Amino acid sequence: MSVDDQLVDGSGKPISSIPHMGILAYEIGKQVGLGLVDEMKVRGWKMTEVGAMRLAFDQLPTARERTQGAVDALKAAGFPVANIVDATQAKTDTESAFNAANIALTKHAQFKHWVVFGMNDEAVLGTIRATEGRGLRSDAVIGIGIGGSKTALNEFAKPSPTGFYGTVLISPKRHGYETAMNMYKWITENKVPAAVTLTTGTLMTRVNQTEVRAQFGL
Repeated sequence: MSVDDQLVDGSGKPISSIPHMGILAYEIGKQVGLGLVDEMKVRGWKMTEVGAMRLAFDQLPTARERTQGAVDALKAAGFPVANIVDATQAKTDTESAFNAANIALTKHAQFKHWVVFGMNDEAVLGTIRATEGRGLRSDAVIGIGIGGSKTALNEFAKPSPTGFYGTVLISPKRHGYETAMNMYKWITENKVPAAVTLTTGTLMTRVNQTEVRAQFGL
């Protein structure tokens, strides 16, 4: 079985004979985009005056699908395409995101409000640190990551809110526990797992983190 990243053959096509447990990357990206749109509305922001920064790592398919989902959700809500800015990361870590974001912020200094998204929590955190370095306060930035990692929890634990508004929590229990059980039944009962099992996530914020984590058994 494969988990998270699906195994492919020499031509780049998924190997259908290997059961796979993964995430609906594009749909999770859409959840990010919808979360950004909802929070912009809560804050009363005019979309025409907001910049949207996509932390891009397009050589990785799941990263491209996640950020494209967010972009499409923003577009569907009427967000101006011209205000969507790509910031290309060299790696998928916080430092690379910080560096990429700083370049984008320099080029697009006309925006005083930003929404931020990327392939993971680290991409968004690096961007938040960059906006803070430019003097943008937390009420001027909305960042939503993906993963529900310790990175996100550390931001939520700070005394005052930062621009890291939320993260789409992906169920580690499902991916680990269900995969192990499927393998066990395949070995002991010859029960072949489903060819593909894909999951989404839940938007977790500073406010609802306790409730959401409890729902996920964390």
